[in-house]
Amino acid sequence: IRGRHSALGDAQAAGEIFMALIPLLRAKDIRTLAEAEAASRALAEGEANSMAGYPPAAQAAVDARPVLARIDSFPYRHRIRDVMSVPAVFGGPEITVRQALRLLIEKRISSLFVRLASGETGIVTERDLLRAIDGGGEAALAAAIGGIANMPLQTLPDDAFLYRAIGRIERLGVRHLGVTDAAGQIVGAVTTRNLLGHRATTAIVLGDAIDSAAAAAELAAAWGRLTLMARSLIEEQVGPLTICSVVSAEICAMTRRAAELAEAEMRQEGLGAPPVPYAVLVLGSAGRGESQLAADQDNAIVYADGAEGGPEDRYFEQLATRMNETLDAAGVPLCKGGVMAKNRAWRKSVADWYATIDKWMTGQRAAHLLNVDIFFDAVAVHGEATLAETVWSRAYDRAHAAMDFQNLLIETARERDNPFTMFRRFRTDEKGRIDVKTHGLMPTFTAARVLSIRHDVRARSSVDRLRGVAAKGAASPGVVESIIEAQRALLATVIGQQLVDTEAGVPLSTRVAPARLDKAHQARLRWALRAVDTALDLVSEGRV
Repeated sequence: IRGRHSALGDAQAAGEIFMALIPLLRAKDIRTLAEAEAASRALAEGEANSMAGYPPAAQAAVDARPVLARIDSFPYRHRIRDVMSVPAVFGGPEITVRQALRLLIEKRISSLFVRLASGETGIVTERDLLRAIDGGGEAALAAAIGGIANMPLQTLPDDAFLYRAIGRIERLGVRHLGVTDAAGQIVGAVTTRNLLGHRATTAIVLGDAIDSAAAAAELAAAWGRLTLMARSLIEEQVGPLTICSVVSAEICAMTRRAAELAEAEMRQEGLGAPPVPYAVLVLGSAGRGESQLAADQDNAIVYADGAEGGPEDRYFEQLATRMNETLDAAGVPLCKGGVMAKNRAWRKSVADWYATIDKWMTGQRAAHLLNVDIFFDAVAVHGEATLAETVWSRAYDRAHAAMDFQNLLIETARERDNPFTMFRRFRTDEKGRIDVKTHGLMPTFTAARVLSIRHDVRARSSVDRLRGVAAKGAASPGVVESIIEAQRALLATVIGQQLVDTEAGVPLSTRVAPARLDKAHQARLRWALRAVDTALDLVSEGRV
């Protein structure tokens, strides 16, 4: 220790000790301050008991949540397409400022997209035109707008939540963002005017903090605000399905940014750019938009060409390893089941993915298909989205025609244990908890997935899948809405428990303590767990 008993020396020593502790804590699955405090109390009490003494008085629980302004929940419940009222209008780079002004007035818009000869797309706003006239006078009216277009154009997809647009606009200090569709084509603009009156407090907006993070530490700082956001949304009575959609959107954003950082690192180290087009996919609950706070990684990579062990595969193995490690360091743990792109099983060329999908369809037992089903939840978050969509569509095409495969997918869900005792009480473990995912959520989303495959409903969320099946006349709308309401109740119960566990320093899971719930909520949980049988009935033979 250098400079001992001086302010700077002691602060530096404490910082170095803390930094050295972080990997040791992570190895014990301790990732939050509350978990570290709980582990320390347990050690102290154990030591006191071993010395035949009395355990120290339990430290009073301290609510460390910062005081937050009341959150406006609108940006968390609505997406950009909900407020984007004007479609994209394009003008050539050769048109004059005078012509651009006339176009803005005629179309009653405040910006114009400009596609340059280089292939880049820029944007010219009413303020850009006014500044040009202010600086150049009347002569500026004859100037071409290609010279004043703003580039590169900042964009967000039309299905992004509004709070992401708010965060991006605030970070960049701009007034317009381009809006793209699923194919990446510009379909409109979102402006500060669109967002007026729907601004969430910046105290908890994750916004652009993830997209602008330069390292794992900055990603971790953004990810750490997720619990506060979830709690605030619950206090605003935002539904659990919406909260899960927000959490899922952030997992997708974290994965995308981790991939971007990995790619940038490899360029800087002289390893070059990606050798072929590729896409990063997020699978499972985040792909479905149904993640809770206890989320780990589920991701994959598809690249255009290359053989196993070849130069392309070796490049993407390095990229995926860095991506997975960055996510883990930022607070999204490695998948215990190994569903990560750094593992060859989840990192393949288009041709190899096709061969793998064909092999899945000939599996003989459900055990051989472990984790295969979550591929049908895949969504592209980085790179060439068309590659991911091509492989995803191939999986749906093959599975739709393979009844045996569908039956294998549902087999595990049907074998769930009874969540109740013979006296109709919750069947809890030694800690007084019941696994709501195993007994309720998993059978529900598995049934929805199989139904979507069987009836060729190309959707990812369980709600969209179930309603799509009902729209095709394959299920009663009333039954479907009952299942969705049960899923809502199960998710609300899990999220509520996870928020309690976060403050208590208990590692997050999908296990819920029924004793914590009042009688009304216990009754609702019982009803929801029984409603799972309805979902399983829909995929039973003779019902579809």
